Amino acid sequence: MSAINKTGVVRYNVTADTHNSPWGHRNGVNGTTIHFDLGDNTLGCNPGELDDPEIMSATCMALRGNHDTSVWGWNQNSVDENGNYRLQMQTYLDSTHKIAFFGLDVGMTTAGAIEIPLRQIDDLAEALAELDEGWDVVVLTHAPLFPKNLNEVELTEDSEPWACGECWTRPTDSFDSNGILNPVAGTYAAEADKVVDLLNKFRAHRSGDAYTYTTLNGTKLSFTSSNGRVIGCFAGHIHNQVKCIYRGIAMEAFPTNGSDEWTHDASYANMGLYNPTLGYININFDSKTVNGQPFTAEASVNKMSKVGNYHHSEADCYYIDKASCNFKMMESSNARPKFYDGVYIGYSYNILDGTFFGYNGRNDRYWPFGAMVNMNVGGQTITARSIWFDAKGRLRYYTISTPSDYKTYEEIENYDNVRVTFKANNVQWTFQDGLLVSSVPVYKSGSFIGKNGYGITFGSNGVPKGITLNGGDPKDYGTGENYINVMSIQIYSGTDLKELTATPQIGITGTFSALSKIDLARSTSSGANQISSADNVLMRVVGNNNAVIWIYNGKLTALTDQQVL
Repeated sequence: MSAINKTGVVRYNVTADTHNSPWGHRNGVNGTTIHFDLGDNTLGCNPGELDDPEIMSATCMALRGNHDTSVWGWNQNSVDENGNYRLQMQTYLDSTHKIAFFGLDVGMTTAGAIEIPLRQIDDLAEALAELDEGWDVVVLTHAPLFPKNLNEVELTEDSEPWACGECWTRPTDSFDSNGILNPVAGTYAAEADKVVDLLNKFRAHRSGDAYTYTTLNGTKLSFTSSNGRVIGCFAGHIHNQVKCIYRGIAMEAFPTNGSDEWTHDASYANMGLYNPTLGYININFDSKTVNGQPFTAEASVNKMSKVGNYHHSEADCYYIDKASCNFKMMESSNARPKFYDGVYIGYSYNILDGTFFGYNGRNDRYWPFGAMVNMNVGGQTITARSIWFDAKGRLRYYTISTPSDYKTYEEIENYDNVRVTFKANNVQWTFQDGLLVSSVPVYKSGSFIGKNGYGITFGSNGVPKGITLNGGDPKDYGTGENYINVMSIQIYSGTDLKELTATPQIGITGTFSALSKIDLARSTSSGANQISSADNVLMRVVGNNNAVIWIYNGKLTALTDQQVL
């Protein structure tokens, strides 16, 4: 049997453990293709948040994790209406590079427990026995196949022994005096060992009982007809990064793409962290490595390559400076909700775009109005004192009381397929399918006086109508002349705040019409216009006698400093 002679490098992108967090990957960041989704796409463990798992748009394979199956109420023997197992080994064959990817679903009705159905291990064995020459193997699981503790391993200078809590052991498992795991039959630990045993039998490609796999029905399988290698085993689940060689096989667990992040000793976690970088499986056939680890080690080799300690920084958060919403929902609060593509992802105390790092825990999704508000829900009126966004960042619940306890909320009927509108804090809020469509302040008519007696008159819909002098009738002074001097201007646009305090001016760049907008703001008559477009721009303007107006979309609003600042 000739050796496998492959050259070059191939990479596959991986996501894991989004846990329905709104900052988790949605079809890949910036259009990045996700090849493999390693599961746990629902919170699953929080009552009231048992949303159906959101399957990512993985092009090749999407596995089920322990939280996913617990939400669905699936165990290893769950079947659909046709009697087919809901949990099955998944296969993706990259015929170009001759790499066979096998994914094993886990299945238990309890989120805190993990189980690989033995029939899936049989399916894996049968698939391995049928592989032709030249086909290499990658195995994907939700939880890693390496044990909780790797004892007596060779460590690199920057690594330390791994202890990852309950990702491997079950309460019935035990360790002997030397720290060696004694898994109880039927536990995940025993099943994981069974998978590793199988893979080592496959990559030996030798005959004899020691290298033969026996299925549940007694079929004996041999792997002598192929020469494929085990490239590696990859997983998520532990919400951090671990790389190791376990029993000769390169293994890696990827960090979370949108949930709690745990240190290796489980001493630290932070809710709402987001890793903008997809995990990847990078196979280098020239160096015979995968993600820098050799895939040709002897079966006796145990080596810890890396233990992550992620603790993401604000700079690592893709959405943090892209979340937007200028307005508050309650006048007496300084907090304002922030959205990305209509999805609620957190809050901040700043008018400018961006949200706080690490904030979208359960209590952070509660928003009181400070008063009873009439909400139009699909043409029907309901009264609410507060609302609550679900784990996916959709408007889903309301209550007539004031508690922040999610258990007291009523679900909005058809929340994910209905239009919801309401006015709160002088802002008209519109949601469709639970996603924010718009937040627009109430517009009003009025007159605003700047310096030297000059002012601007606004119509009933907030549209500027003309320039006034000493309270006279509004006039159109022509293009380039429709402006007034004011005391100060603050311009809030995206992440930028511009403050004009010298001899600032506001006005319109053209002539007045029914479509006019305040689209001119400059520091002096010879200064550059600081407004490229009036759309979505919020301005605070101070005029005569320190009178204050708020302008949005180039129109006069009914907002006050108390309602905005």
